[in-house]
Amino acid sequence: MSILSEVRGFSAPTRKTLFVQWLTSIGYFSVIPFLVVYLVRFQHFSAEFATLQLSLFLIGQYGATFLGGLMTDRFSPNLTMKYGLILQIACYLVFFTGISQSGIICVLSTTVGISKGLFTPAAKTLVARVSAGSNKILLFSFRSTVNNVGVALGSAIGGLFITANSASFFAIAAASQLIALAVLFTLPAPAAIPAGHSHSASPPVNKGTVRQLGSNLSFIAACLLYCAFNFIYMQLESAFPLFSSQKWGAMAVSAIFMMNAAVVILLQVLVNVYLNKWLSPWLSMCLGFMAFSLTFSLLGSVESLGAFIILIGFYTLGEITVDPTIDAVTSEAIPARMLGTAFGVLGIAGLIGGVSGNAFAGRFLSLALNQPATLWHSCLAVSALGVGLTLLFSLKKFYIKQTQVG
Repeated sequence: MSILSEVRGFSAPTRKTLFVQWLTSIGYFSVIPFLVVYLVRFQHFSAEFATLQLSLFLIGQYGATFLGGLMTDRFSPNLTMKYGLILQIACYLVFFTGISQSGIICVLSTTVGISKGLFTPAAKTLVARVSAGSNKILLFSFRSTVNNVGVALGSAIGGLFITANSASFFAIAAASQLIALAVLFTLPAPAAIPAGHSHSASPPVNKGTVRQLGSNLSFIAACLLYCAFNFIYMQLESAFPLFSSQKWGAMAVSAIFMMNAAVVILLQVLVNVYLNKWLSPWLSMCLGFMAFSLTFSLLGSVESLGAFIILIGFYTLGEITVDPTIDAVTSEAIPARMLGTAFGVLGIAGLIGGVSGNAFAGRFLSLALNQPATLWHSCLAVSALGVGLTLLFSLKKFYIKQTQVG
């Protein structure tokens, strides 16, 4: 069966859930990349205050991720997503009024992050539940591609309104999330989803859930790999832009994200579906970490912008291989009644890796921005650990294709 045929075969609830993901990506990314510009240009805040809001986003998002997972399992993913969207819509509308009190802006920034922390594990859980029986690698790869198309479109919308000196991107974001909220109300409640598409009959999550998750070797490996992945992925948002802008100028930063977006949108589904036909998920991720290793082993010798951008392409091949496969492995290894909590724990592992990666980048780039060899070597070491762990789990005596706990 062709990839297109498999995508066309997605159930109506799956298509609706992916449509919601697309709409929310448009709304979120029409605001987030441009809020700093808005606060400085329109509200005349300092750059330090404006960039603080990005930190508050992250604190709110990752602080609420585990709560979002627990709410997903305790109540339902659909309901948790609705709470997240309602919070986000309210914040955008308050921003649109032109609020200028610094304390309120900080609260709003944190709340937008919280809304995303509630939404993300619930959205991953819902698409896994309504798509039981589907090719999970294809499903999560397609979900990630849909998300990135929304990111690109949302960023274009935000950029258009900022260029026109308008704060209307807040209203556009709220409208996008309102449509997503309306679509959510058309989805069946978890209990109404056919039995073949969910595990809603499973007993509710109890206080021993995290301990049970800790006994699942596949899930532990997924958490470790996600921590390593986020350590590496953070360099795309911190080290790469700083290093390239210093060495080749501001346009180099745009080139990085253009290459990254092109590889994600054009190749993510094709590469992952092809690898899934021939390799286990662990070997697929092994190839992804090998792509990271190749990137960081060669970065130290790069002198031209063209060669640097080509390496960003190899780096992105690692990104598109590892990220959705971790979600797919988690959705296969964990019963649906625990899936929200599992994605919440996975988010915490990502936070640890991302914060560590950002700290390493800040430390070593502050010492030698033009010669970040130590940072590249650190990332190479983390990539090599990822290669080793995925190889270990690809061995038959360690690899359990669908480990179930509980």
